[in-house]
Amino acid sequence: MHLRRALAMQPQFASGWLRLAAAHRFQQLDEADARLIERAAHASDPSSEAGIAARFAWAKVLADVGAFDQAVPQLRAANAAMRPRVEWSARGFDAFVQRQIAQPAPPPQAQRLGFAPVLIVGLPRTGTTLTASLLARHPEVRNRGELNWLAQLALHVETGGRQVAQMRESATLYAAQLRRDDAPARVIVDKNPLNFRHLGMAAALLPGLRVIHCQRGARATALSIYRQMFAHEDNGYAYDFADIAAFARGEARLMRHWRATLPVPFYALDYTRLVSDTDAVLAELHAFLDLPEAAVGAASTAPGSIRTASVWQARQKVHRDALDAWKPWAPYLPELLDTIPESWA
Repeated sequence: MHLRRALAMQPQFASGWLRLAAAHRFQQLDEADARLIERAAHASDPSSEAGIAARFAWAKVLADVGAFDQAVPQLRAANAAMRPRVEWSARGFDAFVQRQIAQPAPPPQAQRLGFAPVLIVGLPRTGTTLTASLLARHPEVRNRGELNWLAQLALHVETGGRQVAQMRESATLYAAQLRRDDAPARVIVDKNPLNFRHLGMAAALLPGLRVIHCQRGARATALSIYRQMFAHEDNGYAYDFADIAAFARGEARLMRHWRATLPVPFYALDYTRLVSDTDAVLAELHAFLDLPEAAVGAASTAPGSIRTASVWQARQKVHRDALDAWKPWAPYLPELLDTIPESWA
């Protein structure tokens, strides 16, 4: 396996440990990959990027085999080591949410897209990857994965004073990044969950925008976030339950604002329904997106379609196990129940 060889030659390849752990569900601790990850978790500098990644990976292996009592110390250590490496402030995020709510939405830009733009948003680990993957089975849908353009364009436009030329340029650029050099499609999806921060700008840049808002149980979501070592600095809240809770409260508040103020159709996607009644939810999504009935195939495997921490889960059969996945952790992770409510509402 190329990944094992790469790790043998370069054990500081941090993301390699995460990929090795995410490649499949472990059944026993004496599997070769499990032993390899365990050695890395115990041998690496615990404050190094590779050492942190190896501990996240080892916690995942231990959880796979049901050893939650052993997984929790690894997970706590990994998160405690990761938190000082990122810059995230609950106060700063709250101020950002306040600004977004206080300012009027930018003026809409007139352009013909030739497709229906769709943003799948919400907290990470709420089913955004799975939803995009299921939608991409329809021949009229293109899944662009998690694009980072919207946040960059919003910053560009806002710091420039929302000048007409900047708005027009940004609208053209975002549409081009969605369209790419590809065959025409009825629907094109950007599944970056953190786009919820800039839906006012998205509505201005993308005529005909539709938004799918993914939601999942608060504790299941919080634990799933806490178990990840994210690649992007925007997820700096992920390494402390109090920060996760603050981020989630801000997301809920901002989404209520967007739904009340934007002239954009929203579909509220409940993760429980998605995994328990997938066909019905998918039919509702097709209707929401005005997609014609069509034979659907395997989810798109185009480059960029699945590159996130959800890669393993999105490629499995949809099942109900994920709904209560947090419960076996609760006896060993009391801070989950102490900090995270049953619902963000």
